[in-house]
Amino acid sequence: MLSSFLAKVLQATNRTAFICHDVIPIIRPDLVVDAAHARRFAKNIALILQSNATVICTSETSAAC
Repeated sequence: MLSSFLAKVLQATNRTAFICHDVIPIIRPDLVVDAAHARRFAKNIALILQSNATVICTSETSAAC
């Protein structure tokens, strides 16, 4: 259901989107594989947000972060 709705919205707005499940590598980098992974994750999230992509969060917690 989400994919059909999302595809129509993104086509109409000519934007991209990403689903944000969590941001643990940013808020708790000590819990990820290594520090380099946490840095890459943070950099990628920043680039996505700067591109004005539509963010779809899977929980209120991820939205708040």
